[in-house]
Amino acid sequence: MSELPLSVIEKRIAKRLEIRRKLLGISQKNLANACSLSLEKYRKFENAEETILPCELMLIAKTLNVPLLYFYWEAGVSDTLH
Repeated sequence: MSELPLSVIEKRIAKRLEIRRKLLGISQKNLANACSLSLEKYRKFENAEETILPCELMLIAKTLNVPLLYFYWEAGVSDTLH
């Protein structure tokens, strides 16, 4: 298995964050508040502009009720939002 550039991984995680958040009908502001993050910081995560620390991703995963591996699962990475 070849390694992926960090930017590709961050983009995959960002897309999965957006998909799950929208699936649950949660606003960026409400998710940020629930995770004790600023809205600006959360938006940077979802736009793949800032690297998410493992502890932050764990908290977000818990809040979104998904396992941590959800964000790394490749089968749904190409999901698109309309």
